[in-house]
Amino acid sequence: MKLHPRWCALLTSVAAMGATAGMLTPRSVSQSTFSVGELCTRLDRQIADLRAIVMHETISRYHSAHGRTTKLDEFDAFVEISGGADRLALLRRNGRPYSGETQLNGAWALGDFSTVLRTSREALGKQAGDPGFDADGETGILVTRFHCPASTGLWFVKVDSRIYWLDFQLEIRISAATGDLTEISWTSLPPAAGTDIRQIRRTVSFAPSEVGGRTYLLPTYAEYRVMHSENRVEWNTARFGSPTRYDALSSVVFLE
Repeated sequence: MKLHPRWCALLTSVAAMGATAGMLTPRSVSQSTFSVGELCTRLDRQIADLRAIVMHETISRYHSAHGRTTKLDEFDAFVEISGGADRLALLRRNGRPYSGETQLNGAWALGDFSTVLRTSREALGKQAGDPGFDADGETGILVTRFHCPASTGLWFVKVDSRIYWLDFQLEIRISAATGDLTEISWTSLPPAAGTDIRQIRRTVSFAPSEVGGRTYLLPTYAEYRVMHSENRVEWNTARFGSPTRYDALSSVVFLE
């Protein structure tokens, strides 16, 4: 079975997408004072910042069945935002140039760099009210969670040639000390009917990083995990590094 997940990000409705890039001034926040509206403003600025950044991404794919885990392969590439979507340059598979990612068998998903962030921002904009934040124990992290029904058209999985829109829970975690985003996770709710998929989970972590004398909030690690029946699991991990400004890497030719 071929499983080719893709992210559907309906970005035209996102307000302030073209806002001037720049980090908000860090300040201590609390679950009673930090609103989803303020989080949206921060995400808009973070997305604007990413338009100027190129990063190196290393993707490792794994499969587990009957108690045995196998590493399938490893990819590396440069990634940027282009035309409202993540785009790869100089993609390599197991150290060799590669251009056939759409033909891969097994779990394969792009969007760690910016698409998960932008789609989550749109999901926030669709909320009728403010779900608020809860403290995550004594970790110094605030968490907000809400349900995104399949009818919102935000996330789908493609199995063979068929598309399944997913209900999922969106969880956003921020630092109580600075208000900065630390992690986004999506967890599918009911199984994708007609498949052996029990659950899909997507997580992206973020941290401050200095680039060209400025501090940006950038992705650092991501995981995409597909849990099937009979305890079979497929997953990808992605690690990001070597951030640089786009204009400093103008010689890179990006894949169409």
